[in-house]
Amino acid sequence: MIRKKFLAVMLTASMVIGTVAVNNSNTNAAEATTHEKNQLQETISNLTKGYSEYYNISNVNTTLCSSGKADGNIENTYLLEMEAVLKADSVEDMDYYKGISDYYSAAKTGLSKINSQNNKLRMSVLSSEQSDIYEELEEYIGKEQNLVFYLKETYPENNETDKEILFENGVDYVSWEVMLPSSHDELRINGYERMADMDYEYASVSEKANIQNAKAAYSITKAVNYMTKYTSNPTSCNVCGKGCSSKVDTTKYNPNYKHYVSNGSHVDCANYVSQALHAGGISTDNTWKAASTAWVNVSKLTSYMTSNGHWKKINYKNVKNGDIVSFTSYSHVVMITSYDGTTYKFSGHTNDRKNATISINSSTASSYNFYRVS
Repeated sequence: MIRKKFLAVMLTASMVIGTVAVNNSNTNAAEATTHEKNQLQETISNLTKGYSEYYNISNVNTTLCSSGKADGNIENTYLLEMEAVLKADSVEDMDYYKGISDYYSAAKTGLSKINSQNNKLRMSVLSSEQSDIYEELEEYIGKEQNLVFYLKETYPENNETDKEILFENGVDYVSWEVMLPSSHDELRINGYERMADMDYEYASVSEKANIQNAKAAYSITKAVNYMTKYTSNPTSCNVCGKGCSSKVDTTKYNPNYKHYVSNGSHVDCANYVSQALHAGGISTDNTWKAASTAWVNVSKLTSYMTSNGHWKKINYKNVKNGDIVSFTSYSHVVMITSYDGTTYKFSGHTNDRKNATISINSSTASSYNFYRVS
């Protein structure tokens, strides 16, 4: 369970929501509508307060994407965007980086007692990794960013007071509490675990050389840049129409590749991740190439990448930018395209998402499998 201390000061959310029809002659109906608006605003306010523990939030905008009926229920979907800046004034102030430093200091103390060439090499590698992580996180200090969420409110057509408001977490829908950032302690542990993982990888000279060769052939930056270039956070579906529950904009897709979005079918996630992997430097072959089954099918893509040594499975605690997320409850795959030491963001197709917030912690880890290009 995620435990959070909320700030006592309420933030005012600037909201742009769809117009709700009100019968002015019916006081009860007007009061019900006001209650419904307040319920939505209260949920968003709770989420905002949770993120305000780590960010200075200047504005919150909520846009009604679609409204429809399904199985006797009204279902409204919204795009929620928070303009935010990390509260940390420096990388050293970040819980995640404190965990990085904890591991490095402990390793330095332990390895210094045995003066061997291999230990000197390991410390050199750990020092380089710590510097790389510092540079990654420094990019977020003092910079405004968008925290993007999609949410859905559902209630019986004849009972607007019985409402459920859930947030999209990749493909699953969860409560606002689940979407909150990890605790300070968990963030620090994650930083420690990331360094421990690197230490294990670089434990020998031969393994280090192999990993360096792989890294030289594959660019995480190129793959991530591709994943954020040809997608978006749409409020409707340009293929199926505004009322469609899926949010897709194929005009943002790379026209050099075939996509697999059609009226009633949205299955472009593996196709898009494959494009990004190829842009990052993984070479095609007779099995994995554009339009092949291994390219466009989630399970076949996963099988190909793992069996050919391109992906290795990792623990949720050391997920970082460029890692692959495959969902256990649904055939869907995306890429982590931003991590500021507090919030993970992903990009993908089906639905289209660009740096959308995803909750990755001890309470949600079983919903995913994580892979790193190796």
